[in-house]
Amino acid sequence: MAASKLVLFSLFLALIFIQIRADASMDPVPESDASDSSALKMELDQLKSKILVLESFLEEKTRQLKAKDETIKQKEKIIQEKSDSIASLNTEVSSLKKKGTSDAEAQVGKAHAQALELQKQVDKLKSELEAKLKVKDSLEARATEAEKKLTELNQKLENLQKINNEQKSKIAKTERALKVAEEELMKAKLEAASKTNELME
Repeated sequence: MAASKLVLFSLFLALIFIQIRADASMDPVPESDASDSSALKMELDQLKSKILVLESFLEEKTRQLKAKDETIKQKEKIIQEKSDSIASLNTEVSSLKKKGTSDAEAQVGKAHAQALELQKQVDKLKSELEAKLKVKDSLEARATEAEKKLTELNQKLENLQKINNEQKSKIAKTERALKVAEEELMKAKLEAASKTNELME
C-alpha cells in the first residue's frame, strides 16, 4: 500500500515538472518587442511632427504664390496700359508730323519725350515682372518638392503604424498565451498538491 502511494506521489511530481517545462517553453513577452514598439512610437511621433511642419510650409508657400500671382497680374495690367499710351502717343506723333507746323513740331518733340519715358517705365516693369516670375517658379518648385516629401512621409507613417499595430497584436497574443500557461500551471500545482495531500493522509 505504501509502495502504491509512493508511485502515485512520484507521478504527480512528474506532472508538475512537465507542466513547468511546458510553461518555460512558452514564448514570453519579448523585451525586444516592447523596445521596438517604444522606438516605433517615437518614430511615429517624429513623422507626425515633420508632416505638420511640411503642411505649414505648404500653406505658407501657397499664400506666397497667390500674392505673387496678384502682383504679376497688376504689373501686367500696368504694362498694358502704358503700352496703350505709347501706341496712342505714336499715333499722335504721326498725325502731327503730317501737319508740318512749328507748333506741331514742338508737340511732336514733347510726345516723343513722353513716349521714351513711358517706354523706360515699361522696360523697368518688364524686368520686375521677370524677376517675380522667377521667384514664383522657385516657390512652385519648392512647394512641389514639399508635397512629394509630404506624400513620402505619409506613406512611411502609414507603414510604421501598421507595423506598430502588428507588434501590439503580437505582444497582446503572447501575453494572453503566457497568462493561459500560468493559469494552467497554477491549476496543475493545485491539483498536484491536493492529490499529494490525499496520498499523504
